[in-house]
Amino acid sequence: VVLLVLITLFLPETSMKLKAQQARPPSTPSLNANTDATCPLPAPATDASPIQSQPLRTRLTSNARTAVRFGYTYGLYPLSTISRLLFPPVGLSSLYASICFGSMYAISVATPFSFSEPPYKLGSTDISFLYLPACVGYCLGSIVGGHLSDREVRLAKERSEDGQTYSSEVRLRSARWGVPLVPAGLLIFGWGLHRHTHMALPIMGGFVFGVGLMLVSGTIMAYFTDSIPGQTASVVAAYNALRNLLAGTVAALTTAAVDSGLRENWYFTILAVFCLASSIGLEVIQRYGAIWRQRRQEKLSQDADPAPTSPIPMTTLPAQQPTTTTSNP
Repeated sequence: VVLLVLITLFLPETSMKLKAQQARPPSTPSLNANTDATCPLPAPATDASPIQSQPLRTRLTSNARTAVRFGYTYGLYPLSTISRLLFPPVGLSSLYASICFGSMYAISVATPFSFSEPPYKLGSTDISFLYLPACVGYCLGSIVGGHLSDREVRLAKERSEDGQTYSSEVRLRSARWGVPLVPAGLLIFGWGLHRHTHMALPIMGGFVFGVGLMLVSGTIMAYFTDSIPGQTASVVAAYNALRNLLAGTVAALTTAAVDSGLRENWYFTILAVFCLASSIGLEVIQRYGAIWRQRRQEKLSQDADPAPTSPIPMTTLPAQQPTTTTSNP
């Protein structure tokens, strides 16, 4: 409702006054007595437009170029942002965060399947309330993660010589608090469902996972802003493309695993192992991230600056002696 009100009141496209101004025909100067009689009048309109007067081959070539330009601008060019994943700090951190994000969909898909069967036998309304603890974990992890990330930056500034500079990789230190919580929450959730324990245990696993997920993903998003300034939107777009792809894959695999009779304990154990193994990339970034960013900056500087050209040697010509002419008497 709030979004609808904002769109209606503040978007220029919904302004009736602006629409009226755009629909108003442009004013034409009136001819009066003071107007010069020699003012040129517009040429009469002809039936054939300039486009129609062109040869057929020229028009087809122009239309083909327009179609190719449109396809490149709206089809191929947006896909170029995926190349940001080839930069190791972005690729490693995006891969880890995407696997954790996909595991969230595994919990979301497995919850209605598992709690609707014996011994729980919950209805759809009761199952919907089971998502609330995980949502609370997301909110808590987001708030705490932002505080811890800013704290690491503040401590790094205090340790610097000028009190202002810091390395972008210091933000990833706060993600260490969430790295063990992600696989722990998956194991608690999966093994709790397998053992048919009280529903509070799997729900608590979802809460623990939610806290760890936001501690990790929030820190990585802040790292994107600091590591590649000026290209944050492209990096986030590439990260979203990767994590949505993995999320859809994990959700499909979860449905297939539940239908095939694969036990929840082993499935979520596999996801926990993947999350824990991919977290090694954060340690690698903290060690080599500054070096990778420096090399990238040097390469961009070399590409931006043209190769220096040797100056053309200047040759000095000898001074020409003045010539005197004598006239015969």
